[in-house]
Amino acid sequence: MMKSANRNLTIFAVIATVAIISVSLMVILFANTAFSINTAYAAQTSEYLFFLRTLLSLIMLGFSAYLIFVYLQDYLELKNSFTLAILFSVVSFMLFALTANPVLHTACGVVPQTDLFSLIPLSFATIAMAILAWVSSK
Repeated sequence: MMKSANRNLTIFAVIATVAIISVSLMVILFANTAFSINTAYAAQTSEYLFFLRTLLSLIMLGFSAYLIFVYLQDYLELKNSFTLAILFSVVSFMLFALTANPVLHTACGVVPQTDLFSLIPLSFATIAMAILAWVSSK
């Protein structure tokens, strides 16, 4: 009985994940098409996406700094290898947020990508950091 319930839950989770990914891809493709129809509108959208990527990167840097503080305290107290692994993962996310910032790209002379698809990985990573910060604060 228990195995059947676990199997049904697993099947539901897989179907829900596929549905979420499918709907997300359709929305992304529709939004990308809608934003690139008019060149003047696309230029304005490009500036908006530049600002949004900068903002998400800064938010992710803030979450990373908070999580480094939390997990460094935990590691110094517990000396647990799992906590150290989480700490290194958060540092990796912090470096990702820093290098994903379009202001840094511009300062280094690189033309940053300002399309909708360049925003998606940063959005998901920021959401993941926010969830980790929320769980870690409890």
